[in-house]
Amino acid sequence: AATDVVRRVRLIGIGGPSCAGKSELAKNLAAQLGSPTQPISLDGYFRPERMPVDPRFGQNWETPQGLDFEAMKKDLRSLVGLLKSAPTMPSRLIGAPKRAGGEVREEWKGRELQHSTEFSVVAEGFLLFHDAELASMFDTTMWISVDCDTCCKRRNRRDAPHVPHEKFKEWYEGLVWAHFEMYRDLQLANAPEALQLNGTDAAEILMQRALSFCSASA
Repeated sequence: AATDVVRRVRLIGIGGPSCAGKSELAKNLAAQLGSPTQPISLDGYFRPERMPVDPRFGQNWETPQGLDFEAMKKDLRSLVGLLKSAPTMPSRLIGAPKRAGGEVREEWKGRELQHSTEFSVVAEGFLLFHDAELASMFDTTMWISVDCDTCCKRRNRRDAPHVPHEKFKEWYEGLVWAHFEMYRDLQLANAPEALQLNGTDAAEILMQRALSFCSASA
């Protein structure tokens, strides 16, 4: 019976600092691997009411206190359970908030799932490996490293092109990057086998290395 089918579902996690290129790699990798869902972003699990207030910069979005790791783990477990045994792919998934991504791709909605199918699901986030239990759920992990100045310029262009770079840099270095460095070692310790990627490499190079790593660790 279809309900007796158990497929392999591989969770792939991508970590690294803000504006390292995690979202782009996750999107490209999910498409290339034929994932039935869009990538799942840790950003969708922000809990602003839990966030501390920085005396200099205000509400602090850069800490683990402001993220609902338990909800993300619950949603990933639910998704894995569904993909392992569902006879058909639902048109929508219940659980993750809309901003977290994870929507079912159009071409997969309502599709009958073959018994032998293996699935990959990609997730990304700047503190994705901070929670040890969440980090351990990923079968394949990747870490994108980029220098502070490059990330700062990218974030400035993306989120606040109207803000002079020196002013933006003061905020980015003082809050965003300072907290990234604060939690970096713990994240890397929780994902010791992560593929190390250089976020200043071309997108095609990152994709090639990521795909090769996924194939080798399959």
